[in-house]
Amino acid sequence: MTNYKATFERDGFLVLPKFFAEQRIDAVQAAVKAKIAARPRDVVVDVLDTNERKLLSSLTPEQIRTTRMKVNDLYLNTPAVRDIAIDTDLAKILSDCMGTPIALCNSLYFEKGSAQPPHVDAIYMTPQTHGHLLASWVALEDVHEDAGSLEYYPGS
Repeated sequence: MTNYKATFERDGFLVLPKFFAEQRIDAVQAAVKAKIAARPRDVVVDVLDTNERKLLSSLTPEQIRTTRMKVNDLYLNTPAVRDIAIDTDLAKILSDCMGTPIALCNSLYFEKGSAQPPHVDAIYMTPQTHGHLLASWVALEDVHEDAGSLEYYPGS
């Protein structure tokens, strides 16, 4: 069995290729697309180009198609997202790496990359205990150079 904790402590990150089955990822993609297309009143988005927080329902389908936005907390109202976000096997690995039980505090979805400069997430989501913030990224598309990058600093 892989020693995830040692790798995490050494590198500051883990890569878990094909951790979730393709069918499960496809189900999440379909659920997210359906939720966004429905434009419900209980989904909040951050419009990245204008730095505005809005209800998804306030955007037209055209705006949704063309706007760079961060869709917040779909785990609250989209079971397929919640199921992957609190997956038992993933939670075990993350808890082992942190050395403490973990809790989900939010989820973000980007249809188009945020193009954010390098930053420290703990500034935006300050944990009660220093060093107790862990982010996980689940690629819902194949990873390739044109898909937009996730930048991280090994050992940070």
